[in-house]
Amino acid sequence: MNNFVIGLTGAFGSGCSKIADVFLVGNKQYVKYSLSKVLKEEYITRNGKAHEKRKDLQLFGNELRKTDAAYLAKKVVEDITAAGLSPEQCVVIDSIRNPSEIAFLRDTFTNFYLFGVFADYAIRWERVKEDYEGSIDEFNDDEYRDQGLNEPEYGQKVSNCFFEADLILSNNQSINFTSPNSAY
Repeated sequence: MNNFVIGLTGAFGSGCSKIADVFLVGNKQYVKYSLSKVLKEEYITRNGKAHEKRKDLQLFGNELRKTDAAYLAKKVVEDITAAGLSPEQCVVIDSIRNPSEIAFLRDTFTNFYLFGVFADYAIRWERVKEDYEGSIDEFNDDEYRDQGLNEPEYGQKVSNCFFEADLILSNNQSINFTSPNSAY
């Protein structure tokens, strides 16, 4: 496929989805697809209910990637193909968490570029602590899995994904949505 595609990877709370929604989709130039959205939809289909905690999705994602580490990326490419986008349409793919997903996307799209979105630990914690009801221990457990520490090869490996990035974005400041010159 010849579409220009930006892939986004980063630890949860780093702002990948905000960057996709506000700066890429918000200006109407990009169509957004999300591996996380696919994961959540499959979780509901298989379990009959939405996930309760991030850990539920992390473990389920590992289960889906066990036989094919690029499983979620392949599902997103199926969605993109089914949408029948013109070759001129730009695409952003959010929530990339395993290097096999990156390899598959690079093989599929000749114009694929991976952006790693970085935000300091303390800033990410501030952004998501309400989701954790203030439990820093639960956040740390999810952080540990997300980074890929002691994870199987098909598990989440966000730290390893950064080594594949074509560009690293620092997202330690708040975004001012009213100013086109705001930092992110």
